Amino acid sequence: MEGGHHFAVVKRLVGGEILIPPDTVSANMVGRVISAAVARGASRPILLEAIGISESTIRNQLARVPGQTLNRLLTAIEAHLGNPAVTLEIGRDSRPSCFSDLGFATRLLPTLFDVIRENVLMQELRQSMYRVALTDTGAEVILSWNLMGHPAESLSAAVDFSIATYSRLAKEIYGDATQIRKITAQ
Repeated sequence: MEGGHHFAVVKRLVGGEILIPPDTVSANMVGRVISAAVARGASRPILLEAIGISESTIRNQLARVPGQTLNRLLTAIEAHLGNPAVTLEIGRDSRPSCFSDLGFATRLLPTLFDVIRENVLMQELRQSMYRVALTDTGAEVILSWNLMGHPAESLSAAVDFSIATYSRLAKEIYGDATQIRKITAQ
């Protein structure tokens, strides 16, 4: 495999062959978040209006929208559902829905570390507002979030969502034996 990664196409995409605009999020990711929110009782039309994009935009697999769209969406969901912890719940529920999604295909890799490593690698395809770094110490795997100069409060809901997606991913692959030992914030 190229560079030890199973999804060499992602490495070519994010490795500089194709420019991905900074501070953007994939419309597909926004669509997934909306679907998870609707499953929790949110109104799809209200959420689309709150972020000012159309249904056709989120259905375009190649579309990217400004990164603040994700933040506005998560804030709108919290307000609409009256639940400040809903971003954690949506992160747990937001998952690939079809095999053509690379995130779904990663679940076929041999180890949890491989699955997480490939998902970290492809994060720029989903969003380019913050970076998740993966460190394997041998005894544990550490994920760290780099906000890339953004104020913490502007990305807090997105980071909550991201933490929950990695936790859900680990539990999908490794089961309930997965333990989150600590979460630190500055």
